[in-house]
Amino acid sequence: MVLGPFIIGLLAAAALPPMYAATQPAAVAFPIFSSYCLALTLPVWMLRKRLLPSEFLAWQRPLPLPAALQWAANAVVAAMLLAPIAAVCAASVCIWVYQSPSWLDRERGITMTATAILASWIASILVLAFRMRAPTPKRLRKKTSASTAFDPGYRFTSCLPLIRQIYWLVWLPQWLTDRRPGIKIALLLAATAGVVANWLYLHGSTLRPWLAVASSVLLVLLMAESDRTVRSQIAELRVMSASWPLSIRHISLASKLMAVTPGLMVMTTLIAVGLWRRIQPGTGAVVFAMCTMGVQATIVGIPRFNPRGRAGFLFFAVFLMAATAGEL
Repeated sequence: MVLGPFIIGLLAAAALPPMYAATQPAAVAFPIFSSYCLALTLPVWMLRKRLLPSEFLAWQRPLPLPAALQWAANAVVAAMLLAPIAAVCAASVCIWVYQSPSWLDRERGITMTATAILASWIASILVLAFRMRAPTPKRLRKKTSASTAFDPGYRFTSCLPLIRQIYWLVWLPQWLTDRRPGIKIALLLAATAGVVANWLYLHGSTLRPWLAVASSVLLVLLMAESDRTVRSQIAELRVMSASWPLSIRHISLASKLMAVTPGLMVMTTLIAVGLWRRIQPGTGAVVFAMCTMGVQATIVGIPRFNPRGRAGFLFFAVFLMAATAGEL
């Protein structure tokens, strides 16, 4: 009973952008609709290399498979990935239709939500098809040069400054490897900072509670993704540098500061926009800042996290921060 209104509110937020965009003019509705479709396509884009690994593609490309069969397979995979999201959006639409606020246009809202899901499905198919295409000689040369650019030679000795070792061994590989987690974190940081800035800038708006929930979710995801990327890079570095004259312990401790940096940048944006809008910080702001620091310290400080325990802690952190963010 305690979590019932919160869960219903989260479900209602799933289809709020297209339902709201249906009541706005085209100049306002199109950016909201495009951003919503992009957000629905984002899971497929982030999972594309797990769905289609390089080893599988190298084995699959020489096979004489017809193009229609490949497109059909991509369509089925994209539909399987978007089916849970479509179910949540359907439940959200039912909530809005049942509540029937004065600003809601039922027919246009339902049509725009269905169109957004269909457009996201088509975009997901294109993402998978782009992943499956054969690499050109130019892409192969570029990939080879990027992979050979990082050469841990004799230069990385313990006499070099620690910040230079972190740059070459931890930060730079995040932008040169095939996965490129640095781009993912940069996009997530930009999205989080943008949502947080709009959350405080639209003071008194009806969208502010939803922006508070979105800010909490994105902030927790940003902190967790930054920590996971740094941990995986340090684990690979331990194997690579077994025979190097390096102190991995100092690099590991200093890299944790790099994992904290995106969260601190978002909090700096929060404080800057609050000062610009002349918002007086109350008890809710202090509690939200303390919760954010506590979540960040827990994510980075615990040496090993059970996957189930990590998922449970992140869900609890989102719930706690969303509850305190609504009091700001």
